[in-house]
Amino acid sequence: MTNATRTSPRRGLLIGAGYFSDFHLDAWQRLPDAEITCICDLDEVKARRAASKYGVPRIHTDVSAAIDRNDFDFVDIATAPAGRLDIVRLVAKRGLPIICQKPLAVDFEIAKQIVAIGKSSSVPFMVHENFRFQPSYREIKRLLDEGVIGRKLHTISMRTRLGDGWGEEAYLSRQPYFRTMPRLLVLETGVHFVDTFRYLAGEIVECSAALRRLNDQIVGEDAGVLNFHFANGGMGMWDANRYNESLSENPRYTFGDLLVEADGGSLWLDSDGTLTIKQLGKSTARQDYAHSRNGFAGDGVFATQQHFLDVLDGNDDFTVILAGSCSMATRQQISAFAEYGPILQLDVISAAANEAAFNRVVANAVAWCLQHRNQSAALITSSNDAKLVSEASSKLGQQKAALLAESLFATIARELAEQGVSRFVAAGGETSGAVINILKIRAVRIGHEIAPGVPWIRSIGTIKLSLALKSGNFGGRDFFRNAIRCKTIQSNYSEQRA
Repeated sequence: MTNATRTSPRRGLLIGAGYFSDFHLDAWQRLPDAEITCICDLDEVKARRAASKYGVPRIHTDVSAAIDRNDFDFVDIATAPAGRLDIVRLVAKRGLPIICQKPLAVDFEIAKQIVAIGKSSSVPFMVHENFRFQPSYREIKRLLDEGVIGRKLHTISMRTRLGDGWGEEAYLSRQPYFRTMPRLLVLETGVHFVDTFRYLAGEIVECSAALRRLNDQIVGEDAGVLNFHFANGGMGMWDANRYNESLSENPRYTFGDLLVEADGGSLWLDSDGTLTIKQLGKSTARQDYAHSRNGFAGDGVFATQQHFLDVLDGNDDFTVILAGSCSMATRQQISAFAEYGPILQLDVISAAANEAAFNRVVANAVAWCLQHRNQSAALITSSNDAKLVSEASSKLGQQKAALLAESLFATIARELAEQGVSRFVAAGGETSGAVINILKIRAVRIGHEIAPGVPWIRSIGTIKLSLALKSGNFGGRDFFRNAIRCKTIQSNYSEQRA
């Protein structure tokens, strides 16, 4: 059975029943393709409380004993960072995929050991870095990739005031171990922004920090300013403290106010999730996008765990783009894709000779796609070479050539789905219809929007496929790049029948 035809939810073991595990369990409960079947925590009372709240049938207080049951498909590690190395080592020996909360460890050396274990494993190891999966940062990334405020980044700056770390009883009600951590602000909160800044701006080549402690009731630092230099020449700054309060009703929704500046303008993210754009010389404009109030901070935990499942199912490893449209917009999108991805031009004329020739063109295209499966995407087109399009229309007739191309795309999609490929982009109305029909998709869940009017969709039923279907004229020049990077499913999805 391929990953695309998996029929039952994946069974998970959650290790750690502390404060933040509640967000994990809430998200797992809403994800249709997974279920937590056991919770393990050293504190039996915590484990039982969480299991009762979310209807989890079993609990354990010993990790080794829990794993020895050998009926799990993955493990979610949501413990405090101390002691993670032994847990990761134990789970990795069982060959189980791992999603592990940040920070990985209490110091860099232990973190490197955990990473080494993950790299040597034959199954996925993912860090639960959920900030980059928050809808606001996904939208900002899309806007940056499309060059809405320019192509050259100047500065990213973030101001964070959480207001949960003042007074003699700071952190006791939620995460009391914060009080004794020798390093707090950067290790616990700052790592999120280091990761998010890298997601938005690329690799960091230099950083510096000025840190201090404002609350003398705790051990570690709770305030500081971090400065970054990015490989692309841009600069970043994170100004944060957990002591002072902000004006926000929910300071943990976006964790502050963000400003991004580039050579074509600026964009602002407010603490309520509002995005505002100002292109140079133009008026300000509010950017509408979907951002949920479910779960934690825009439902980033849900999206993170959905991504983990997508990786296990192969849904985010490889995208096949089937471009049948001859529109100018699609041709520009193909040209943009050619800058970073492989392209195959379909030989429609050869496929018209007979059934054997048709099957040979299909087989060659499928083999070519699978050869490029180690890349993020591969594109097959019938319309990129204007000379070949004209020749096919001349020899076969325009209508016959178009119908044959759609039949080729549909058959290729079906063969690839049978080989386990589960993520497709179809460019062109006729191409989209042909693909949907041959894959027999009758009901879907609506996911994240790639461009206005073009969302990702996920099939409902035995076969799990993700598709983006667009008319030829839809989307900007970087539509295919954005589709590859965009998450498939959001938490507040709707269902549609075909």
